[in-house]
Amino acid sequence: MLADKSYVPILKTNVAEMSAYRVLFPSVKPLVFPLFLFRPWQNANDLNMAVEKVQEAVEGHPFALCLDARKRGYSSKRAAQADFDARSRPSTWCKFGCGQRAALSGGLGCNL
Repeated sequence: MLADKSYVPILKTNVAEMSAYRVLFPSVKPLVFPLFLFRPWQNANDLNMAVEKVQEAVEGHPFALCLDARKRGYSSKRAAQADFDARSRPSTWCKFGCGQRAALSGGLGCNL
C-alpha cells in the first residue's frame, strides 16, 4: 500500500492542517499517505464532524487515522469530547477503527 507513496505526513484534524492538505495539487495527493491524528473537531458537538472533514480533504485517497492521545480527557463539555474519550479507551480501539473503516473511504484505524 505504501510502496508507491513518496511521503507520509502526520497531520492533526484541525482547521489549518486539514485546509493545507485539502489544497494540495491533485497530482500530489496520490503520492501522499496522510496519517491524521484524530481528535474532536473544534467546537463540534458531534465526533463525526472530524470524520466528515477528513473525508472531504482526502477525496477518496487512502489514509490512516490514529486517535490523538493528547486530546484524551481534554477539558470540554461538548458531546464530541465525551465520545472521543469513550472511544479512546483501549477496550474500544478495534471497535472504533473497524466500525469507521468502511465509512472512511479507504482509511485505516490505529491508536498511538
